[in-house]
Amino acid sequence: MKKGKLLSKEITNPFLQLKDMICHAIEDNRTVKERIPVGLHCFIGSQGAGKTSLMTAMMCNDYKYHHLERFDECQIFTKGLNKNGFHLHLPKNKCLYYSPEPIVLSKKPYVETWKCYPERFALPNMDFKVQYFPRGSVIMIPEFDKLVNCRDWQSLSPYLVALAKYARHWDLVILLDFQVWLQLDVSWRRLMMWCNYVTDRFNVRYFWFKPKKIWSVVTVCVQQKEFAKDLKGIVGEDKLYKHVMSNAIFYRRLCYKKGDEIYSRYNSTSGEAYFLAGIDDYEYVGHNHTVLTPDGVNQFIVDNPLVRSNETIKKRRNS
Repeated sequence: MKKGKLLSKEITNPFLQLKDMICHAIEDNRTVKERIPVGLHCFIGSQGAGKTSLMTAMMCNDYKYHHLERFDECQIFTKGLNKNGFHLHLPKNKCLYYSPEPIVLSKKPYVETWKCYPERFALPNMDFKVQYFPRGSVIMIPEFDKLVNCRDWQSLSPYLVALAKYARHWDLVILLDFQVWLQLDVSWRRLMMWCNYVTDRFNVRYFWFKPKKIWSVVTVCVQQKEFAKDLKGIVGEDKLYKHVMSNAIFYRRLCYKKGDEIYSRYNSTSGEAYFLAGIDDYEYVGHNHTVLTPDGVNQFIVDNPLVRSNETIKKRRNS
C-alpha cells in the first residue's frame, strides 16, 4: 500500500510549486494502478465527502488492471475444488466484483458488478442461507453501519463477525463505508484492517493532461495502531513505538484518471426511491396566520403541540 507524507503548508514560491506539482503528478499515477489488498477496508467521512465515489474508483481501477489476475487465481483454485467433487462455475465475463447497486466497471466492453445481498452477507453456515462469493472477490457495501450497528450488538449474527475474521482466508476484499467510526459494532472495529478517512475530493489538471479526480485520505492501519498502543505500555514512547505508530497512520492521495466521469458509473442517489413509497401526490397546505384571539390561540396550540399525542406515539411504534 502506497504511503505519503502529510500535507505541507501552502507553497508560494513558483519553482517549489512546479516541483510540488510534478511530485504529486508522479505519485498520483503510481497509486492509480494499485491492487486493493486483501482484507476489510472502511471509508469514513461526512455525507458528500466522496466515500462511495472513491470506493467506485478503486473498484474500477482494480478491475482495469487486475481483474484477469484475480480471475486466473480463482480459476486455478476452483478447478482443484471441482476435481474433488464440487460443481462450481465462474462467470464468462471474468468479473468477480459485487455491490448492492450496479457499478459500471468497464464501458467498452460493458461490464458491471454482480448483485450483492447485504442481508445474506455472512460466513456460510447451517442456520440460514447466505450468498457465496468466488475466492478473491471484491465486495463493496455502502452504508454498512445499517447492517452492523453498535446498538444491535445483541442481535448481531456470529456468522457476520466470523466473516470479518476469516475473510483473509478466502482472499476477499471487502469495501465498506459509513459516517461514524464508533457507530460500527466493536466486534467489526477490532477486525478492521484499514480505516480510510476521506477528507477532501477535487479535480486537478497537470500541465496539458486531462483533469483527474483526486481524493485526500488519511489511512489508519487499525490493528497495527492497536499493537502500537500495547507496545507503548511496555517500552514507553521510545523510537520503536514512534516508528510503529508512524507506519500505522499516513496520508495518501488516490487518483482516478477520468475525472468526473466516475459519477456516471454508479447511482449516487439510489435512495431517492424511499421518498416515493406510497405517494399519491405532493401536498400544498397554506399557513394558518396566528391571531391573538381565544380561537386563534387555541388553533396555534393545535397546530404547534409541545408534546406528541399518545395516538401519534402508538402509530409510530406499530408501524
